[in-house]
Amino acid sequence: MKKENPNTNRTDIWMGGHTKSNGEPSNENVVEKMRMMREIRESGPTDPSQETITNDPDAQQLVLDKFPNAN
Repeated sequence: MKKENPNTNRTDIWMGGHTKSNGEPSNENVVEKMRMMREIRESGPTDPSQETITNDPDAQQLVLDKFPNAN
C-alpha cells in the first residue's frame, strides 16, 4: 500500500486491513471506528509532522478509548 501511494499513513493501512474486498467495513465495530478516525483526521493538522498522540486517529480510537487516562 505504501509503495502505491507514499502519502499513505497508518490510519489508511488500518482502514484498508479492516475493509472487505467488496469495499465494506469488516463489521459494525469497524464502521464506528472508521467514522471517528475520519472525523479526527479532518479536524487535525494538515502537516503530518504536527501530529501528536492526542490528534492521531489510530491512537485515539485504538488506544486512548481503552485507556482514557493515557493522554
